[in-house]
Amino acid sequence: MAARFISALFSFLAFSSLSLAQAPITVTPCDLVNAPHTYSGKLVEVRARVNLAFEDFSLAQPGCEDKYPGVWLMYGGDEPTPTMSTVNDQSRKPGSVMRVNGIPIPLVHDEALKLFRKRLGALRTGPIGDRPCYDCYLYRVTATIKGVFFAAQTPVQPFAGYGHLGCCHLLAIEQVSDVQAERTPIPMGGTFKCESETKTLDAVEAQRLNALDKPCPGVSFRQCQDLRFEEIAAAAKLWNDPLKLQDGTLNVGEIAGKTSNESWESNDKLKAYTVTIELDDPDKTESKATGGSITRETCKSTVSPLPMSAVVNCRNLWSEFRSKKDDVEVVARRVATGEESWRVGPTAGASLKALNEAAAIWGITLSREFLPVDCEKSMVIEGDQFAWCHWMAKDGMQSFSVQVTRFGYLRHGRQWASVPWVLTRGNGLVCSVEP
Repeated sequence: MAARFISALFSFLAFSSLSLAQAPITVTPCDLVNAPHTYSGKLVEVRARVNLAFEDFSLAQPGCEDKYPGVWLMYGGDEPTPTMSTVNDQSRKPGSVMRVNGIPIPLVHDEALKLFRKRLGALRTGPIGDRPCYDCYLYRVTATIKGVFFAAQTPVQPFAGYGHLGCCHLLAIEQVSDVQAERTPIPMGGTFKCESETKTLDAVEAQRLNALDKPCPGVSFRQCQDLRFEEIAAAAKLWNDPLKLQDGTLNVGEIAGKTSNESWESNDKLKAYTVTIELDDPDKTESKATGGSITRETCKSTVSPLPMSAVVNCRNLWSEFRSKKDDVEVVARRVATGEESWRVGPTAGASLKALNEAAAIWGITLSREFLPVDCEKSMVIEGDQFAWCHWMAKDGMQSFSVQVTRFGYLRHGRQWASVPWVLTRGNGLVCSVEP
């Protein structure tokens, strides 16, 4: 045991010393995706914008967007991945050192890393009006990243690479520096009211719009976006609304049945267009449009959001609230005498009380106004019943998920409804304005 520990320690120190002493190779994102095996296993330094979204933590690659696979990012040391994915790396043991292919990857914890994490993770968590706000990050973050690059097998086979679903090459981060954050147009704080208006298309109007939806094989990603945007831009003119592609995100949906959909959402999430075209036979080469519709959604603030100059910091929270069996039985006795009746009440009410317990442990103040709670159906696993409930502040500054559990050893043959709920897990995102 001691020999293995000394050997592992020696390997770690040797690699760490090598990493610190070795001069990194300066590269661009396009260098890495165009010639990945040239840099595989080497210490590199790249300056790039970083993509962070659901199941995406990667390098942006302007000028080579169509090149696949891309570059997944992962922190070294004990810093977990900041998004959910099949990598399942959202928690690490403090003081641990991540290894990739047996190679230890250290991480420099300094002010640059702290700033990088704070800006990268800042986002609006709640909806804008009735419209969900997906991946509503507040900053576009660019940084210089030093780390070890690992090339995926090419051509990439399913799950053969690194990152989500084995999608990508990997850059294991050892150090970040020169962090720059540009505020996105996403509003933070405030509340909004959204309205929608739909115009029905006859066959002639639908055919005119559908003719603008040009296929674009053999052209670049940017050229294809320009071509496909013409349909949305023409639809917006019905409202005398001049749109620009760069002011939003274009989503081209697949044909489902006899309907094709294309949508565009503004960068500030306050405006959206959806064009739906009905087709006589989508399997024909010359499919003909028979009708359709255009829906325009707009949102306006009812309570003003924070000024764009406000610097927002978001804090991630995650805890397992382990309760000793004796403590849980004390809770059960209190409930039996009529105290804390919420513990045998509906799941939603119990989760709110549990959220208040978690907030006290985390040392945070909860928002005054939350949207209606969303509770998942309870499940029984290994003799215990548990349920997750999700809470979002109406102003988008906080979001929480709380797990409450009924322990099977308290049932004694009774129905689950008579067993008290106990807080067992919680996670959340709490945002505030920096002074």
